[in-house]
Amino acid sequence: AKELLKISDSKAVQCFNEVGLLVRSQPSVLGKILFVAERIIGQKALEKLEIRKMFRYSSATVDDLQRSVLDRVYREACENALDEEEATMAPAREADVLKLSQGEADNIFRSVVLERQRLREEEAAKALEAEQQALSSE
Repeated sequence: AKELLKISDSKAVQCFNEVGLLVRSQPSVLGKILFVAERIIGQKALEKLEIRKMFRYSSATVDDLQRSVLDRVYREACENALDEEEATMAPAREADVLKLSQGEADNIFRSVVLERQRLREEEAAKALEAEQQALSSE
């Protein structure tokens, strides 16, 4: 997107820093801006990004919060891929955009698949139990 709009990394950093200053009293919004910025801006230019310093939390807490957002966003991408088709692999394009390694993407995808399987098994067990109760009450 940056390339299409012809925005340099330094200009993007400047814009993100300015927006960060405007919303620094809103940690949730600031976190989302940081999340997007870290995925758009090149690695070298990230050193000039000031948003992390605007949080009142420790660096470790910010890292944990950002990881939580990343997991949630990618899990949703996996859910969508599984809903739209019988996906058998982690969505690669989304992993790339989110700067997830193949291993991280595979782990998250597997956990989504396993969770869906667990829920299906729970539903099947409940249906079987209800059916057995209905038969025994006849």
